[in-house]
Amino acid sequence: MVISSALVPGVAAAQCDAAASAWVHACDSRMEPIQCGGTRMTVRRAFADDLPLTIEIHEPAGETFRREGDIGLSPVADLPDWEDAPSAWQEALDHLSACVRERSPFARGAPGRELAPHVSDAPRIGSSPGLLERLPWQGLIGCVLLGVLLSDRRRLRAWTAGRPWLLLVLSAGTLALRRLVLEPAFFHQNGQGPLWIETALCQPSGYGPGYRELFGGSAWLAGASPEAGVFLAQSILLSLAPALAFLAARAQGAHLALAAVMGAAFALDPILGRLALSESYFGAPVVLILGACVALSVGVRGSRRRFGLAVLAAGLLLSQAARVHPLTWTPVALVPLVLVSRPGTSIRRALGTSLVAGLGIAAAALVTSASALLEVLDEQLGAWGQHAATGNVAAESVQAALACIVLVPLASRVRARGLVRGIALAACVLVLARAGSIAAWTEPVAQAHARLYLPVLATLAVSGLAGARPWIVRRAPPVLAAVLTLAFIARWDAWTQLPTDALEENVVLAWRAQTAPEDLVVYVERADDHIEHLPIYECSRAHAHVAPIRDDDAAPNLSFARGHLFYIESSVCSTPAGREVCRRAREGLRIERLDGRDLPARRSNPHQPFDVDVVPIWLGEIER
Repeated sequence: MVISSALVPGVAAAQCDAAASAWVHACDSRMEPIQCGGTRMTVRRAFADDLPLTIEIHEPAGETFRREGDIGLSPVADLPDWEDAPSAWQEALDHLSACVRERSPFARGAPGRELAPHVSDAPRIGSSPGLLERLPWQGLIGCVLLGVLLSDRRRLRAWTAGRPWLLLVLSAGTLALRRLVLEPAFFHQNGQGPLWIETALCQPSGYGPGYRELFGGSAWLAGASPEAGVFLAQSILLSLAPALAFLAARAQGAHLALAAVMGAAFALDPILGRLALSESYFGAPVVLILGACVALSVGVRGSRRRFGLAVLAAGLLLSQAARVHPLTWTPVALVPLVLVSRPGTSIRRALGTSLVAGLGIAAAALVTSASALLEVLDEQLGAWGQHAATGNVAAESVQAALACIVLVPLASRVRARGLVRGIALAACVLVLARAGSIAAWTEPVAQAHARLYLPVLATLAVSGLAGARPWIVRRAPPVLAAVLTLAFIARWDAWTQLPTDALEENVVLAWRAQTAPEDLVVYVERADDHIEHLPIYECSRAHAHVAPIRDDDAAPNLSFARGHLFYIESSVCSTPAGREVCRRAREGLRIERLDGRDLPARRSNPHQPFDVDVVPIWLGEIER
């Protein structure tokens, strides 16, 4: 079925004027107006991997595919159903609809007065919901329930040797120490960290709504520096990890010294430190999963009502984690295993309790997030069809299932409690082996992925050691502390040294401050598989407009910009595929160089190294 045809006969087609071009480019710099006639406009959006999409905008709406007030939008596509259209097409139509909803493309000034396009007043992509619409309600309710579970002062004082205030000191000290020794920076590999800030601000995500729920409010409140708001929110969240790790260990019966080592490990881990001062979606889920481990470990030591409250708290926290990204789903499913090796409990009872907790958590997740998770599953099955991430998630799930299958029959035949805990540890180490083999040991991104499994593995390990022989219990803390300290020192540089793309993004943040909302910034964002998405957000009215160039994109239309025109020579220009793309982008332009940096060539993606040792980036102003 042809959803739309071209401009209707009888309507004169003409080149679009400056006002129409300004409206289209302000909405999406990758979109071009191709025909205009009266109150009708045809625009085209090009894509790197899909066919271009043509959309008609017309007033009055009449018979149309989509209506925004009195304006209709009709994609030109020969499809039986729009649901079969590529997801990129659907997102482009959604973005264009949001722009039409915010401001009509056919608005004109008073009679006899020509409308001068002013880019800073033009619509930007996305919406601007209030703070209440950006809060992670499931996670917040889960935290409140966890607080109720931890409100027993007598037990809390016993766990902290009469000093519960030390937990606050531990969190505050972790927050300060990380900020002292590490630099805030984007983390996501291949220059895609700023894309997640745009997800927090306005862009829809095919991975789930959880990231925007967690960080949309902080990004919105931070105004012109949304990444600073996200970095701060994430650093506060991850500063709670050491205290939660300590509580999980104590609730599992660990000695004070062993629990202290576990808390210190979460505080000093270089990877968690990098995640805490970044935008990465690997960070916050670690805290949510750890909180669920604490809830189950604390709640199981009480009445059925208390246990039910613990399962509900864990279910809400894990549901919030699962809404962030599909890579969290397997670690989330493993959380009930923390009840398997509880000291002083028979294996059959522990397995039964773990099964009940798992069913309760699954029920809570389905009630609160079934539609969101199913939508992500449907989206990613298509998007990852030829992507390695599909294999990663599937292989991890199979490994986790095998671990559980091995655990149940073996554990049911063992009576010695120490051996039961050993079996639980062995099963979870199998899962960790899968998580750790995603890439080389030194790759920070692979290590960050493995940290999603750390809460369950650490809780089980401490639980197993807590029930071991007395001489093992006495010697385990200093040995573990020494081993972890040496590992962290050995890997500190490899795990904390900023790659080229993160260094570049920090430089561009300073350059961004020199621009105004009516300015336009041109840069090469992608060439082949090399990507560098600079932190200048089209959906933030505080920032300049951007015209990113991808591979064989045509030269951007610079005529509509009212302010200064800037060009940034990005790190993509130092890659084999990017040199020619950047040369074509600069061709015919007179550019006055304003500032520049020479950055070390450090890859963030193991599959896309540089072929040079130094990567020059620079900022210039394009002469009109």
